[in-house]
Amino acid sequence: MFLFDVFSFNTPNDKAVAVARRLAFTVRAVMNDQMGSDLDVFIAMTWSFVVKVIIREVKRLHAMGEHKGESASTTARAAIARKELTLAAGPLENEIETIVQALQIFGKRYSIASFQAKRMDVFRKSTAEDTKFMEDPNTEDQDGYYPHPPGVPHADGALRG
Repeated sequence: MFLFDVFSFNTPNDKAVAVARRLAFTVRAVMNDQMGSDLDVFIAMTWSFVVKVIIREVKRLHAMGEHKGESASTTARAAIARKELTLAAGPLENEIETIVQALQIFGKRYSIASFQAKRMDVFRKSTAEDTKFMEDPNTEDQDGYYPHPPGVPHADGALRG
């Protein structure tokens, strides 16, 4: 998943999303069968990375639907395109909910999982303006994190920082 992730709200991320969706299926299986077993605390961070990829894709699909509505809001073709994008986001939103719930359950044992569940819940409810800082590699978020460490290529392939 990390190898394919383009870390962008504006670029298709099909390969990373496909891997993240497979991992979401695994999270669902673990959540139903093995949450009482000894899972390593690191799993919470892995699940949070998985859900971030899916959240970005949902936000991208919703933004594309809004954009299609702006460009030709009166045509039937634009309405169909908006509906298709919304329908495409539906299963992804279910997977987001599954992973956030798994993090909440796992958070009963490890506080880092609870923290990540809250953070992912805020991220999925955020607006485009709330996430604008993530497109600028020189801007930190509210927790002091930079979205792109130096030497990591951006979606356009450029190295900055």
